[in-house]
Amino acid sequence: MQSDTEAIILRPSLQDIFSLPPLFTQAVHTDFSFYNEPVKQRIMKKNSLLRLFFARLRKRRVLLVAKISDKCVGVVIGSHTASIGNIHWLFVLPEYRGNKIGSALLARAEAALEKFGCHKVALTTEIAPEFYKKLGYTVEGFLKKHWWKKDFTILSKSFEKIG
Repeated sequence: MQSDTEAIILRPSLQDIFSLPPLFTQAVHTDFSFYNEPVKQRIMKKNSLLRLFFARLRKRRVLLVAKISDKCVGVVIGSHTASIGNIHWLFVLPEYRGNKIGSALLARAEAALEKFGCHKVALTTEIAPEFYKKLGYTVEGFLKKHWWKKDFTILSKSFEKIG
């Protein structure tokens, strides 16, 4: 039985897809409020209902949601090229943070990417490098004044066991 604060992580239903654009809108206005309006609009357009619907249909794309009491409170989107996984988005509504939902979403996405044959996963972030470091990611580099003139950190995590 799921408690009122315990999230379940799953592939979104078609109905869940309709609740994802508002999640991205909130992400843009909370975590990415430092971007100007044209950048915010571009981010929201890239995560439109239609694009999310097609991402859900693609079997080799990772799209997972965290739900609490039937409400989508978080999302992770990933993909892969050859044997490298990529995390494109990870977002949890601010009022649900601190409950390890982001960590759970990321762990499930990593497991899916590993199942696809990826030997590592990579991502870039302009706001949360410390979060990823705590989860075993290592810094591979920095992109100074990169997308939209913001500094980004490149991080990765290997699935291969050393030794």
